[in-house]
Parts: sequence; C-alpha cells; structure tokens
Amino acid sequence: MNIRLNQFSLIVCFALFTLSNNIINAQNPNYLIETYGTVDDETTPCQVEWDPAGWALHSVGHDFTNVSFNKSEGVLEFDANTHESNHAPMYYQLNGGDSENCLPGEGLVNLSASSHNKMRIKIKASTPMTVNCYIQEGNNPSWNYAKFSKYFLSMNLTNEYQTFQILNISSNGISGEQIDLSKIGALVFELGKSDGVNFDVVSDEKISIDYIEFGSFIHDDSTTSVTVLDSIPNDTVVIDTIATDTTIIDTCSGFNSEIFESSQINCFSLSSTLNAIIEGGNPPYVYNWSMTQNSGSNQTFITSTTGTAQLILTDQIGCSDTSLYDVVEHTGGNPNDSMFFREDFDLQGDLTSPCYLSWDPPGAFQGSVGHDFDNMRWDDEKGELIFSANTHPQLHSPLYYTLSGPEKNNTCMAGSGIANISQNPSFEIRIKASKPMQLRCYFQEGNNPSWDYSRFSQTYLEMNLTTEYKTFYIGEISSKKLSNPASDIDLSQIGGLAFELGKSDGFNFDQLNDENIHIDYFQFGGSCMIDSCNNLRANYDVLESFSCEKNYAIIKAKGWMGTPGYSYEWLGDQEFINDSTIKVTDPGFYDLVVSDAENCADTTSMYVPENPFGLGIDLEPFFINRNFRTGFTRTNLLQLINRGCDNAEGEVYIVLDQLTEYSYAFDTPDRVNEDTLFWNFSNLRADTNEFNLYFDIETSVLAAIGDTVCFTIGVNYEGYDEVEENNFKTFCFPIINGYDPNDIAVHPSSCDEGYVLNSDILTYKIRFQNTGNAEAININVMDTLDSNIDASTFELIGTSHPEVLKTFLLNDSVLHFAFDEIWLKDSMNHEPESHGHVIYQVQQKESLAEGTEILNKADIYFDYNPAVVTNTVISTIIDDIPECAPAINGQSDLTVRPGVIYPNPNNGLFSISFDQVITNGSIEVYNVEGKSVYQQQVSGGRNFDVSTQLSKGVYFIKLVSDNYIGESKFIVR
Repeated sequence: MNIRLNQFSLIVCFALFTLSNNIINAQNPNYLIETYGTVDDETTPCQVEWDPAGWALHSVGHDFTNVSFNKSEGVLEFDANTHESNHAPMYYQLNGGDSENCLPGEGLVNLSASSHNKMRIKIKASTPMTVNCYIQEGNNPSWNYAKFSKYFLSMNLTNEYQTFQILNISSNGISGEQIDLSKIGALVFELGKSDGVNFDVVSDEKISIDYIEFGSFIHDDSTTSVTVLDSIPNDTVVIDTIATDTTIIDTCSGFNSEIFESSQINCFSLSSTLNAIIEGGNPPYVYNWSMTQNSGSNQTFITSTTGTAQLILTDQIGCSDTSLYDVVEHTGGNPNDSMFFREDFDLQGDLTSPCYLSWDPPGAFQGSVGHDFDNMRWDDEKGELIFSANTHPQLHSPLYYTLSGPEKNNTCMAGSGIANISQNPSFEIRIKASKPMQLRCYFQEGNNPSWDYSRFSQTYLEMNLTTEYKTFYIGEISSKKLSNPASDIDLSQIGGLAFELGKSDGFNFDQLNDENIHIDYFQFGGSCMIDSCNNLRANYDVLESFSCEKNYAIIKAKGWMGTPGYSYEWLGDQEFINDSTIKVTDPGFYDLVVSDAENCADTTSMYVPENPFGLGIDLEPFFINRNFRTGFTRTNLLQLINRGCDNAEGEVYIVLDQLTEYSYAFDTPDRVNEDTLFWNFSNLRADTNEFNLYFDIETSVLAAIGDTVCFTIGVNYEGYDEVEENNFKTFCFPIINGYDPNDIAVHPSSCDEGYVLNSDILTYKIRFQNTGNAEAININVMDTLDSNIDASTFELIGTSHPEVLKTFLLNDSVLHFAFDEIWLKDSMNHEPESHGHVIYQVQQKESLAEGTEILNKADIYFDYNPAVVTNTVISTIIDDIPECAPAINGQSDLTVRPGVIYPNPNNGLFSISFDQVITNGSIEVYNVEGKSVYQQQVSGGRNFDVSTQLSKGVYFIKLVSDNYIGESKFIVR
C-alpha cells in the first residue's frame, strides 16, 4: 500500500511517542498534559524500545535514537542522525505519573468531545529540519496506517522553540477507516524532506520537546503558535493559519453550503441537476443528498422527480451544514405535458446512449431459433440507431432493445433504464427503412429481456415504414397485459422495446434481404417536440494538420443535434475535396454553414492552426505557473516552442526570484548556477513535441501579501533566430494567501495599470482546474475579445490537452475553446492531473490612442455547471512605458530585479533588458575577483546595448539607478 504524505515526500523514517495514564480500568481522561519539568509534572518518561513490526517493515535503520529526559532543562530530547539507507520507527512509552516504573499500554486520552478535540506541542531542533507529526489511536506500538488520523503537523523546526497545534482532530484515518478519538494514545514523528526530494541530512543533531498538550491548552506561552495541517492522500491543506500566543481557531466557522440548479426538468431535459456550492470548510467533503426514492454522494445530484432535495455536507474534520432545494418542473408544466424519457442517437447532444442487445434465450426458444433482425449498431455521424433486417425462411424471433437510462454512457448496463409513463402513457418514434416494410413495436415492463407476453402491454405500435423518416405516435399505452387483459403491467416500470417483423399483406412475413432500419429518436411520456433548429450545431474534425513536410491541412465538417441529412457550405478561399471536406493552405478562421433535413442552419468559424515557418528557427519560451503562496511548494511549467522547421539546439533557463527556491524537477536541470536553472534541448522543430519542463518552486515563508516575485526566462543557442525579441521574457506575480485555480493572465504588463505599447503582441494564458470530486467530461472556455483586439491575428500557442481542443470564433469576437471528452481528473483525488490551460496570442488594432484600455476575462464551463468567471486583466496603451511606483516593504523602496542578458554566453557584445524604464542609471561590470572592468551610463529606456572587449570568463553586471537595482551574471566565450 503506497501512502503519500505530501506531493514529494514518502514515509520512511519515524519515531513513535506513546502516552500512558495512571488510572487503570477507568474512563479515559479528556485531557493529558505532558510536561518535562520537575515541578507540577503529571507524567514521566520511559525508556525507548524498538518495535519488531517496525523492523520488519522498515529494515533495521533508524533516524531517531537515544531518547532521554533532560531534568535540568525540563525537556524531552532525542538524537537525529539521517541513516544513509535504512529507516525504522521508534516508540516512546510513558506511564501515568510513576517516575520509577514504566507500564506500557496504559496511557489513553479521550478527545472525542468537540471542546477537547485538539493537540499542541512545543518543540525545537539544534539545526533547521522538517519533522512531521501524526496522531494514533491506541498506544500499542504498531506501524498501522488504519490507526492514524489523516491530519498531521508538518513542522519546519528551527533552533528556537515554536508551538504547533491541531484543532478539530479528524476521526478519518489515513487509509479510510474511522479511528476512535476516545482512545488517542500516541504521536508519530517522521523525518521530513525540506527540499521535497531527499531526507534532511542531519548528523549528531538533537530535537527537544518542552511540552505536549491534549484536550486542553494550559500553558500561557508567548511563542508563536503555527498551525499546519495537511491530509492524506490528496495533499489538501486544511488550515494554514499563523496565530500568536495560544489563539484558538474555530475551523467550522464560515462553513456554508448552497444548492444551485444547473439544469431543470422540462421539455428539453429529463432531469434536474443540483450542484453543491461550498464556502469555507476543510476539503475533501462528504455529500449526503436525500430525496424521495433517491439519494446521492457526489457534489452533483441528478433527479428526475420533483420535491424537496436535502443536502447534508460534512467536511473532513466533522463540520456540517444542511441545505434544502425545491425541485419543480419548468416550461412543460407537469408530467402530463412534459417529456419523461427520450433516447436521441446523436452522440454530442444525446441525453442517453444506445445499448447493443444480444439475443434472449427465452425469446429464441419461444420464437424458435430463427430471427429476422440483427447487427444493431450506432451511426455516430448521422445520429441514428441502425439494425439489419433479413427474413428467415422458416423461423423468427424478436429483437429486444433495453432502455439505457437518463445518463450519457457508451456502455449498456442491464436494468439501468426505466421510464415511468403511468401519468402520461404516450410514445413517439421517428423511424425509416431502406425498403418499405411493416414493423411492430411492443412495450415491456422491466428491462430484463424476455419474450414474455405477460410483460407486454396489449397496446402495440404497428408501423408501415418507408424510405423516408416518419413519426409514429401512441397517445394511450394500456396497462392491460397482452397475454391476459384481466391483469395489468406496471406502467411506472417500462424498460424495453421489442421489435417484430410484420406482415404487410396480412398473411406472410415481409421478405427482406440485407435491408436496414434506422431510428432517429423515440420518447415516452410527452407532447413536447424538440425543435432541432434550437439544437443544431456545426462541428469539424482536422483530418490532417500542417507540418514541416506538408503545407496544407484537411478539414472535414459535420453536423450534430439536428435532423440527419446534413449539407455543408464552406465560405472563403479553400480547395474542396468533397462537399464536407476542404484542403487549406493558410492558417486562420474558416466559416462553415451546416444545414439539416429540416432546413435548419448553424454557422460557425473554426480555427485552423498556423503552418510552421519554412526553413529557419523561431524559439519562444513560456512560463506557466500555478500560484505563489507563502510557504507552499507548487509545480510550474517552463515550455519552449520552435515555430521553425530547422532543428534547434541550445539551453533554456529560468532565473528564480529571491523569495523563491527550487525544490524538485521531474526532468533534472542539466546545470544549476545559484538562482538559475538550465536545461539543454536538441532536435527541436515545429512539428516535434514541445519541450516541457515541470519543476517545483517553494515560496519563502518570509513572502507576504503585497510582495511580488519575478522570474526571467530565456534561451541560449547558436544560430540565427527569425524573431529574437521573444527569446527573453520577465514574468511577475503577486504573492497570494488564497487561490482561485481558474484565472487569466496577460503578458507583457507593466505597473499596476498593465502598460503596453500599441505594437506589443498580447499573450493570454487561461488556467482552469476541476475542483469537483468527479471527472469533468467536457470543458468549454468562452473568451470575448475586447473591441480593440484584431481577432484575425489570433494564434494558438499551446494547451495542456492538444488532443481534444477545438477552437471556434463566434460572432467575430468570441473565442470558444472546446475541450470535448477531456475527462479532466478532479482535484480531490488526482490534484496534479486536475489542471488545464490554453495560451494564445493576438495583436492590437493599429493606431490605438494613448490611454486606451483593453480588458479581458474568460467564462469556464465544466460540463453543465454554471460558468466560472475568471479575474479581469487590463492592458493600457501608452507611448512610452513609465517608471512603476515601487512597493514599499519597510526595508527599501528600490526595486531589485535581475536584468536579462542576451545572448548569454556571448563574445563581449550583448544587450541587457530590464522590466521597467531606467532613469539616471549606471552599469558596471565586475570580474570574479570583484574588480570593476567596465562602466556605462544608461537612462531613458528598458533595453541597452553593451560593447566590451573582455577576455573569456564569468562576469557580473550591476545596474544602479534612481529607483532600480539590477544584478545579473554572464559568460564571455
């Protein structure tokens, strides 16, 4: 069993510290104070013993040893020495107050009451290190995950005492079982990994514990109390609070739930979709939906009945909130005039999906061994259910179709589809055949296929099919049985259709050979007719894309959610392969009109990605960040693309901000030079995979809200680049202490006003995350471009899911990024895989006046949920980028940022770029011995050329101006 404590550490080394109580065979106390002074001490320490089970599980190595009681200082101490290869837990047992004898297994504390459900520890180390602390049910030493609460303390120890606390200890165990909070008897200590990769390397160090408190905080302590909680296995941070003294934090306050109805019961929907909206609390959440004859345990609850739905929402520490919602029918009134069950065989717009049905043995027996219908299949493109018809010369049996239920799914599960038509026993079907024939359709109670007349209604539909679609309708299906009209079938449990070949002449079965029957849709229980003109959609598939070998793309149009029999009209300059397929040589948007058999039409513009340049190299790096939150480590992406078709090789790098630190990389940097990470690349060209580098950055605990972190990315390579201006970039981000995973960002952007030149190309990055508890099947991002943007200049730069993305331009201004069938993982169970993004570039319209503002935000739709609206970014047009007012942090009002040197390495001739205009500045170059070897005055710009005659070696360049200090390093070859 693999248990993940946090994103980048594994449990390997532990020490277990157990408690004991001097009251034997009595109710456990609801508080227990472990202090180690000689006065007013309620407990005393015992000798350490190794647990054989621990040895077996974790070999014979160990990191914590030599537990001792320092009576003079009143502390418990144990040594910390990182073992080179092997690790094992250790156990520390206390008695109930007898300083002479140690009686293991007697110390238990009852923390089940909310007033005593807490723990605190005061601890330090002789050198900084990370130690994790877990809480165990019982005090019989055994490394059993089922006994550990899923909450733990992650403690960054220093050589000064700190107090760490957990409030509202969870009764949920690490491995999913419940633990008994009335029998808490141990703490478990784990050596951590401060860099996220390796165990902290400590030698002859010591950990000191001043006190441990369960159930009651009695110490009047002036040290900072840092509460850090995490959970296993999904790394959800429960509490991230810094409190002073012994402030009590109520983690249940502000926890509220609300119900939002994203789809309603009406003529166009079989069901109501309810969504839980959550404020506060500690994820993951437990959802308990209840309604008459229905219940659910997901964030989304679907019901086809009306009435009051109740949601009891509980978070992982036991806080709960209750919400109610009245589900009613809309637009169709009541069940007598609203659709209740419909099967429409268009893949994209279908509420249900077809089932492939095997032959039923009882049917084959009662109808002999012959059969007239087989090969049931689903035509995705035409949106039809089809089965073949061949008249058997002697024997016949029916074909069964089981209702699939009101859930879109590509598999058929027997017994999942039931239609209640007791209030409106009507049926409608749209059907045709390749040759005129007669067909009977029976209605069956239940959906377990069986040719049993006692389960069929005596009412059946006799249809004379033609080669054109016809609609057949029954307004009153009888509850009387076909086999015995004196008995009834249950019309609330209709689950199947049975199709039987008819006799057009009244005597003989119709003679058929290799014919087909086509069904467009059928529905029970409604007089609502779906207007296909409201649902028809134009779509497309890219059959072949541009490449370095091909200067064209092949695009095929298709229609869906309309009446089959589509026609297509392409608008623009392209070569036609057939009526639906075109060959294009130029990238951009292409207009398409799709019409269906009912003369409904839909128009859309679809984006054809750009053809790579010809021979040449055009490299551009991108930095795709998660967020920068005080004290947290997050995964980021450095991406490099080459738009040219010549192979490029070199290195890409990122310069980290002084408030951040590199902790781990999935692809280890080829070299690390202080704050700069370098990766080599080779054979990179436009039609190869993008060069993606994932790495983790930890934000310093010294970073505060209002601070900004900046990162410089760049490319070093040999050769000529078509567009060198995009080889180096600087990105700046605010420090946050709350996180919305769905946002939009723009580059470039200077100062709070987002100043840009009218000539700047704007790069937008939209990030999204599935924060639900189930996969998101379809995600649609809608981005309305500002009127000052030239939509025709749109260029898709990259996306997290290129295999499913389709891009449309609606009304010449709305970008639609459609991630159909993305199946994006949820953050509750698969946090690293729950993220997505799209990056694109656009140009501004020409001659925009100074002061013009360009605004942008995006609406993100996860399946049928309401839109998640991102933040709004602003770009303000200005003729010259002004100086930005520096942030005042109490130490200096100067902006300290590295400059970007390119090329680097160089021959002594290079350019240096800063992220704001420099005034009255001086550039000075130093060699590795600290000697000044070059000086230059600069002012009035952001980019400066530097010409030196330096010998080969490493140099440092420093800029000092009225409001800016910049330091960078470069190499002369």
